[in-house]
Amino acid sequence: MTAGQWGHLQAGGRRGGGLRRTRRRSAAAPAAAAAAPAPNAPPTLSKTTPEGGRFWDPAKRWSCTEPPWGELVAVNANTGDIAWRVPLGDFEELAAKGIHTGTPSSGGAITTAGNLVFIGATIDGYFRAFDARNGTLLWSDKLPAPAHSTPSTYLGRDGKQYVVIGANGGGYFGSPSSDEVIAYRLK
Repeated sequence: MTAGQWGHLQAGGRRGGGLRRTRRRSAAAPAAAAAAPAPNAPPTLSKTTPEGGRFWDPAKRWSCTEPPWGELVAVNANTGDIAWRVPLGDFEELAAKGIHTGTPSSGGAITTAGNLVFIGATIDGYFRAFDARNGTLLWSDKLPAPAHSTPSTYLGRDGKQYVVIGANGGGYFGSPSSDEVIAYRLK
């Protein structure tokens, strides 16, 4: 549908001066409107290549760019300088050869007062804890599906701190999906 086929938002029509969308037909034939883009129209963008794939090997999900393909980066808030950076995520067949490339990810991290960074956003399906001071990987656990989400933390009735992550997968990366929420107790 071209810009000329849609009207504009106008006030009125309801109490309170609400907004409503109005639609009008273009004088041009529908086929002609669909064939020619409006002048100065922005380009059509897509998350996939023209062949229908993403910019990676579809079988292995390796990127077609030079690694790292995913990183966890810490920035010194006082100076703006990068304090450390580490690859985030692994492809098992490359890691077995000592190659740590990182993986695409979708989700955030949290940092605890005890200098632990928790993140589970990677497509390899691991939930990880890093030392916030230097980026050293301290712990990881394989989830039932990738956690394309941001973890949460809370203090339990038992006085212990817990970290919770939704291992839901799916989404843009087409990861396996699950409906599990997993809690870990910090010692």
